[in-house]
Amino acid sequence: MPYHSPSSGTPSRRGCLPGCGCFVIGFGCGLVVIPLLVYLLLSWPWFQRQTDRIYDTHRLSRQLEEVTRRMNAAADKGSAGRAAGAAGVVSIPGEEGSMSDFNRTFAHESLEIRFRCTERAATERPFIHGIVINNGSETLRHLRLESVFVSGEGHESREEMDIIADGSPHTLAPGEQKRFVLHPRAVPPDWSADRMELRVTALR
Repeated sequence: MPYHSPSSGTPSRRGCLPGCGCFVIGFGCGLVVIPLLVYLLLSWPWFQRQTDRIYDTHRLSRQLEEVTRRMNAAADKGSAGRAAGAAGVVSIPGEEGSMSDFNRTFAHESLEIRFRCTERAATERPFIHGIVINNGSETLRHLRLESVFVSGEGHESREEMDIIADGSPHTLAPGEQKRFVLHPRAVPPDWSADRMELRVTALR
């Protein structure tokens, strides 16, 4: 009877079932894709806010270019008024559009003042776009505003700017409005549009 020597080593093992590898790959992809989708869904409001902020910045920049063009045209005609400090000022009588561009409003006596300040991420120094409306019965001949920026530590930086210079031929009759752009220099390094306000310091 022939002799058969026993085979050396361990017996071979069969592999996994055919679908096992696909299941492992799919499970691994799910561990990566599902958290990524959750992160994108939770981050969508932040991305939308950033997009809106960029859109607002471009829109305000276009408005500033238009205001600058009007100021230069007025200066060429010799009709530009005197403006103090770093304020840029232009009067646009009877123009009612884009009131929704101003997100802050306050009243002082018969005046209504609406304005919007650019975000720190958009400009190194703030631009304050605003409009003054004379709701009273007397002509306004002098208006001075003060910008107040508060640092993160609570320190205030103030700067006064004439919107209507005293003695200027440019006045604001009852029912008229005047647009302005301010570009204050007195701001803290960590200035924020949320920590600023405008105040009336002179009115006649």
